[in-house]
Order: sequence, then structure tokens, then C-alpha cells
Amino acid sequence: MTTSRIAIASLSLAVGLAVSTVSVGPAFADTRPGPAFSDTLEAARDAAADVLKETGASSISFSLVDGKRTVWSTTVGAIDENGTKPTASTLYGIGSVTKTFTAIAVMQLVDAGKVSLDAPVTDYVTDFTMASPEYRQVTVRMLLNHSAGFPGTDASNGITSTPYPGYAQQVLDTLATSTLKTTPGSMSVYCNDCFTLAGILVERMSGLSYTDYVQQRILTPLKMRMSLFPTTPLSPGSYAPIVTDAGALPPALLNVYASGGLLSTPTDLGRLAAMLMNGGTLDGVRILSSQAIKEMSRNQLTSTLTAGPPQFRYGLGWDTVTEPGLAAAGVDGWNKGGDTPQYHAAFTLAPKEDVAAAVLAVGTGVSSAALAGLAQRIVLSALVEKGVIAALPEPLATSAPRAVAPTPAQTADMAGIYLAAGSALRVAPRSDGALSLAVYQGGTWVTQPSTLTRRSDGQYWADGPSPAALSLTRGWGRTFLALTRPGGMGTYHETILLGQKVTSVDVLSPAWQQRVGQTWLNVNERADSILWQELPTLTLAQVPGLTGYLWVADLLGPAPVDPQPSDDVATMFLTIPIVQGRDLNDLHVLNRTDGEWVSFGGALYRPLSTVPAITERSANVTIGPDGYAEWRTVPTGGTLAIRGNGSWRAFSVDGAPAGAGDADGAEISASAGARIAFFGRAGTVLELRYRN
Repeated sequence: MTTSRIAIASLSLAVGLAVSTVSVGPAFADTRPGPAFSDTLEAARDAAADVLKETGASSISFSLVDGKRTVWSTTVGAIDENGTKPTASTLYGIGSVTKTFTAIAVMQLVDAGKVSLDAPVTDYVTDFTMASPEYRQVTVRMLLNHSAGFPGTDASNGITSTPYPGYAQQVLDTLATSTLKTTPGSMSVYCNDCFTLAGILVERMSGLSYTDYVQQRILTPLKMRMSLFPTTPLSPGSYAPIVTDAGALPPALLNVYASGGLLSTPTDLGRLAAMLMNGGTLDGVRILSSQAIKEMSRNQLTSTLTAGPPQFRYGLGWDTVTEPGLAAAGVDGWNKGGDTPQYHAAFTLAPKEDVAAAVLAVGTGVSSAALAGLAQRIVLSALVEKGVIAALPEPLATSAPRAVAPTPAQTADMAGIYLAAGSALRVAPRSDGALSLAVYQGGTWVTQPSTLTRRSDGQYWADGPSPAALSLTRGWGRTFLALTRPGGMGTYHETILLGQKVTSVDVLSPAWQQRVGQTWLNVNERADSILWQELPTLTLAQVPGLTGYLWVADLLGPAPVDPQPSDDVATMFLTIPIVQGRDLNDLHVLNRTDGEWVSFGGALYRPLSTVPAITERSANVTIGPDGYAEWRTVPTGGTLAIRGNGSWRAFSVDGAPAGAGDADGAEISASAGARIAFFGRAGTVLELRYRN
């Protein structure tokens, strides 16, 4: 799972990893006969140490699989402020690598004749519904290849400090009021909710909870004894945390079980890899049919725009079934990556050669893309030691083609504003014939330092040490800005569609103009959600130079909407395949007695302007029948004593967290303008005593 919209901050795309000396944990070797792959281990340790230093990750754990055995598993980094090393049993969140398990679970039901990939989902989940009538066309296969057309991710309550077993039902409820952003089956756009619904399908057709099914039908038969879902709090010392100067951070528990919730180890993932590379069996136990594995590993990307960039050619549960780093060496490969706010993973297989690598990390600066490069290096180095390939593939040349002068038409074609989920970019001509790139940040355009010069290959290359180029791609009557750069170990080109070209339309209606600049506060996020680490607001803005559209900034980051259809609904409108079109939503305005509330995806917000102020010495706060958070402001500052069964979170006037805790007996020192959210069961009464 990726928990936030993807923002393209700049074209500063250098990937250089500095050489460093980092102490590493022991290699936990398999003592059964076979090559030791000692050269691969040494190279992997060096590369992992580089990633650790470059990204600031707290620790990385990784393994090599050859055939049916995990040859070795080792670690770098620490799991506490004392420098304690992770062990082979230290758990890491694997994020969206969990989707591979969900796909396996569905394919087991296909093997059993209980599910058909091309049957409508409504045949199996009869209460699945959406506001768009075409939802009845969504098939099981579309859930697993990201082509169902869902908005993307219901992130509300997806990550909390205590388990929330009701998340999957919440997603089903959110989908019931959502529209489709594309015709089912027409375009693959990364979709977490697709896999949450696939998990519900597994439950309905097996009679087991999703987590119990995966445990009983996959983890236990494969003897993946350390892997688990966070259905109960994790034991200290059992998992790898983010380590800061102040100590280890507590884990953020993912309730998105079927799309990204599993915790595991590289050794356990090695057993999964061995099963997949052995035609569906391991140690005499059949998990999947060979036909199911073949179907999972077939390119399932649905898009009339392009065959898809090699780093994203979706199988069923795979990010790519043509892993480009391995393909550069003439080797077929599969890969699945995973990212959460804390954890990151890469799971890479060369199935014909029976070699695989699992790389897991914890930290805020690392990503699955960085780990995929490390996994590529491990697999390819092992293939060199096995004699399958002669040497590692050479990095691509970094020099740009010769510069050419663009025609006025070419310059005009490139110039414009490009929107995506999480980012707005502006390409503008310069007086010298080159182009400049600006990113919309903080309400203004921020011009990036790179200059874009047209080259003989038709692309506009950024100056600087990193070879990166922009060009245009067209499809469905739309124009997309594409970024091409070296990927992985620098041996292949990866392509990312940065945004869809959008031009101004009619001006906003008076109703929408009045809403621009207003702030709304979230009311339906659980009190222990990690999204409360900052004031959970939603705001509306207009992108300078682009009239007629709105920029929604909420808990997950910005996204554009089109307010032209009506004064009460602003719709998602981008159709960008693969990644940059993910996690879009319609914005609904809801008229209530205390002003205009708004809903965006699964999140509900009330207007800040109508939040009651605490001015009396004593007052009560009653949690309403929906159980929504109750907000209050403290205009002049003071001390607030609370009695009652609930909890609270306070924020300063500038949105910074100012404390949280249980309500009963709490005493809050609130600064002027503070905003306080109160939580509790429906009907709970909290008694407030205020001294200014």
C-alpha cells in the first residue's frame, strides 16, 4: 500500500549512493547443500549499507533464495537507540507485497472452482454496490489487475495505533456512495480498494475471515511461521521500528489487511518465492496450481495508451511480470513492491532460474523503488555466480543527445499545466528556447533549477548530472507529460506519466468561489489514527493560471476536482494510467444545520468557521448519534479540565499538535485559538471546566 498521493517535487533526480561503512548483522545461512553465494552476500551488504546511508533508513533485512532454500538472510542497521541489530525473525511490514497473498488466495478459490476470474464481483459479494451503475461490470480479474475503475484508496482509519477490524466494511460502505473514474476494464490504475474488496470476496466464498484464510491456507502450509497480520498489538522487540535520536517510534498498524497489512521476514518470503518458482508446491504441499501461477504472471495491463512502462506491467498481484532490471540481462522476472509510512519492501523473482530476493526496510526516506534496485543486484549477482549470465548488465550511457532548436509549434505543444493525483506541474518556454518546470507548492508556482533543452531524440533533457528527460504521450484524446530516466541499477529506462495536460475552462460559480480558502475539520477519523499527527483539515484552492478547477488539500495531500457539473459536487476527472491517476475522489457538499460539510472519499469534514467556542466556565460536550468527533475552539487560551469517558486531541492555531490523551481527569493548557477534538461513543457526555 502507498498511503499518500504521489507528489513530483522536482527534477532533481540523481540517485547516487555514497559508499559508507556500516556494521551489519550476521548472515543466517541455510546449511543444506548448494552454492553459498558468498560474493553475492558481500556485494549485497555493501549495496544495502549504501542504501541505509543514502535514505536514512533505520534497518534493512534481505535474503537470497536459490531453488527451494533460503541461502542466507542478513541485516544492516539497528532496531533501537543502543544499536541492537535485527535478527532473522525481526518483523517488517511488507506493505503492498500483501497483494500477492490476496491474489494467491483468490486463485486458490479459482482452482477450487468456487470463483471465476471473469465473473462479476457481485456474483460473490452481493452487497457490493456503487453510485455508477457500471459497477456491475467489475469482474474478479479487474480487482487483481487494478482495472476496476475505483477511485483508489479509502485511507480513513487505514493506519492506527490499535487494530481496527471494521476497516474492510468501511471500504464497502464508501464504495457504495462512490462513482467510477473509468469504465471497468478499460485502464489499469493502481488501486488499494480493489484488493480490499478481493479480501472481502475471499471471506464470503471461504467462510473464514481474510486474515484466518491467509493464515490457514497459505502461511501455515508454507511454514511461514513468523508472518502475521497486526490484529493484536505487536510485542516490543518483535518488529523493526523507526529509530530516532529520541528512541524507537511505536508501530503504525495497517488495518488494510488485504491490500497491505502483512508483517513478515525475508526468510518467510523466501518460502513463498520457492513455492511460486516450484510450480505451486513446496515440501510436497500444493498451494496453487501451475496454471494459476501462469495466469498470475501473465501481463494483465489494460490500457490502449501503451503496453506500459516495464516497471509497471501488472500481473495478478504483481507490479510487473517483465521486471526491467532482470530483463536488461536477458532474464525474465516478476516484482512486487510495497510502501507504508514506516515500512518498505521489494520482492523479486527470476522464476526460470529459481532465484529470488526479498528486501525489507523501515524508515521514512527509503522507498520500494530503492529496495527494488537492491533486489535486482542480489538476483543478478547470484545469477552470475550460478553461471546463468556472464556479468551484471552495464549502466546506460548518461550523456544527453545533441541539442536542437525547437520549432514554435513544438514549444507550444510542451507548454502548459499538467495535473495528477498529488501534483501540479507547469512547463513554460524560456527566452533562450529552452523550457522551465515549476511545481505548485504552498499556493504558488515554484520554479525548479533544471533547464529543459530539446535534444535530437525529440525529448527535453534536464541539465545536471542525472539523465532525465520529458516528452509527451497521447491517448484517449488526452496529452500526458512523461518522464524518462534510468531505473533500478541504472541499466534500463523507466517511464512515469507525470500528469495530464489541462487547460482552463469556465470560471467558478459564486457558490464555489465562496468556498475557496475555507477550512474544514475531519470528524470521522478514529482517535488513534496516525493521520492525527497534524491538524486534519480540508481546504479548497485554485491553481494560478488554471481557471475552472479546484485544488483539494486534505489528509492525504492534494488532488484536483472539476466543480463545473453542479454547485454541490466537484468530480474527479483525470484519466492517467498506472500510478499518477490513483486515489482521486469526488467532493460532495452536504448542507447541515451548522453549515456546509464536505465528504471526500471516505473522509467527512465540518466547517471550521462554525465550530463552537469555549467561553463559559463550565460546559458539556455530547458526542452525537453518529459518533463523530466534536470540535471546540479556545479563543483566548486557558486551562481546560475534562471529566467523562472519552479522549481528546489538541492543536495550536497554526495546526501543530498540542497534546492528546484520555479525557477523564485530563487538564489541558490551551493557547489562544487552539482547536480541540473530543472523541467517545455516541451519546457520551464530557464535562468541561474552563479557566482563562
